Amino acid sequence: MDILSHFLTGVAIGAAVASEPKQLIATGVAATLPDLINGLPSQTFLLWKKRREIVKEGLFKALKIGTVARWREVPKSLNYIYQSFHSAWLTLIISTLLWFFVEPIYSLAYASHLLIDVFTHQAVAGVEAVTAVRPFWPFSNWQWPWSIAWWQYLKWLWLFYLVIILVIIGFLAG
Repeated sequence: MDILSHFLTGVAIGAAVASEPKQLIATGVAATLPDLINGLPSQTFLLWKKRREIVKEGLFKALKIGTVARWREVPKSLNYIYQSFHSAWLTLIISTLLWFFVEPIYSLAYASHLLIDVFTHQAVAGVEAVTAVRPFWPFSNWQWPWSIAWWQYLKWLWLFYLVIILVIIGFLAG
């Protein structure tokens, strides 16, 4: 799922117990951490690698934004970061640390990321290692066999956002 969806899911989780709006933002950020930890280095790498093409062709065309082709250019070391932060093992460790040393709600928001991505990330030919979430990596390359492709859940995404926004409005009003 995309970062905005993860953020809104975290905010909705936070709305269950948050006492002030900044806690909503914090739970939203906690839910996006696995993508932020990988996304910042990998996207910075691509921006640097494609800097001349960006000037000539523009950002979206040069980086092939919206396509899986751009992931073929990300080094394997950055793919390992992605797989690590989308693994059940690291999710369990980080969620446990958040539960005991920060607040349980941040732990739930963080864990929601893996739970959602396991079912919504589909392997694409040629970039399976990047696009498919393998929750037991590095011990197993198993992935959920019936992943929902982005275009399948896109038609329902508006409803997801609507529900999340209503939960947030309910929190802010109450």
